[in-house]
Amino acid sequence: MKSLSLFLRAAAQQFSVLTQRLMLALHVKRSAQLVAVLALSLVTTALITYALRTASAQQKKWTSDRAVLVVTSPLDEGDELTAQNTQRFNIPLAITPDDAIENFAAGDTARFALQPNTALTASMVSSAQETVAVPDGWRIVALPTDMPSPPLQLRDSVDVVAGQAVIAAGVIVVSLQPLTIAVPADLAASVASVAHLGEASLISAR
Repeated sequence: MKSLSLFLRAAAQQFSVLTQRLMLALHVKRSAQLVAVLALSLVTTALITYALRTASAQQKKWTSDRAVLVVTSPLDEGDELTAQNTQRFNIPLAITPDDAIENFAAGDTARFALQPNTALTASMVSSAQETVAVPDGWRIVALPTDMPSPPLQLRDSVDVVAGQAVIAAGVIVVSLQPLTIAVPADLAASVASVAHLGEASLISAR
């Protein structure tokens, strides 16, 4: 009888311990589930907030506009921008290039051929300060990068010499990178020849 009593007491204690462990496991599991639910809620809220902000920003781009210059007639490379071939239009920000321009200065030209309805950007325009007028009938000659020359600026008047001879006098510097000059048509072949042979150098009066 005493043995049975001890057995029942031990069984009751084991049952109590097992019950406590089971309750603890359920509590831990519920806590983990609660943490997972909270984390999922936070992620969902963040995604919804981001989506709403993105949609709002896109809507603002389509409902807001900006006045920019637009080509109204075909332009060839070097054509000067005028009020006759450009006009300002309000364009939605969603389709407006970041570097679109609103105005141009006198003498600004198209850097390359442009078609009507093109929004003008800074990369499409050659500033008047970057361009040099070339006399009619003259030719453009590119010179070697290692050709001897003094410090130059655009529009400088220089002489092309080879040895003791002046091959071309009063030619015009039209580009520095790469070094390029404009010369009379009848001297272009001679200048190109001595430049190619490495026999030429430039002399500036400035």
